[in-house]
Amino acid sequence: SYAKPIEYAEKALSLNGLGNNSHYQLMIVTGQMLLAEKRYTEALTYVDRFAKETGVDDLTVNKTRGNALYRLNRNSEAIASLKKAYALDKGADPNLAVMLMDAYGKNNQKAEADKIADEVAKSAPPAIFSSYRSCSRARSIGVGLTAQALKKSVLDPIDLPARSIP
Repeated sequence: SYAKPIEYAEKALSLNGLGNNSHYQLMIVTGQMLLAEKRYTEALTYVDRFAKETGVDDLTVNKTRGNALYRLNRNSEAIASLKKAYALDKGADPNLAVMLMDAYGKNNQKAEADKIADEVAKSAPPAIFSSYRSCSRARSIGVGLTAQALKKSVLDPIDLPARSIP
């Protein structure tokens, strides 16, 4: 639980007693801790304040903002940040692709979701498909992604455990 660290961080931030670098670093970390605690609205407040006051629009900002917006079911807003984060991340975090595909799907943008699925299918190592398939919210995406990769011969069935082949 991040309850105590969040409490201390919020107190330190409200006192304005830190130097700029420490103050702003603590602000973005507080947003990330709030996200981990499923306090999405508060996390969004911190990350937006950080971005506004610093002018930073990097991977961490977009990933945190996009994740919070996605969790709040504000999918049309989430897409912009998740899309930037996905591009900056270059596929390192499979959760970004899952959230982006799902946000597109919930926003009736199936063609965009399919583009992300195709990108992942072309570049992802076989182990990634198990990751997509194991997330309950992304199970259907993972099954479709695995089937698509098998169909396009991007993935060899031998790379998957027998029970996971769609």
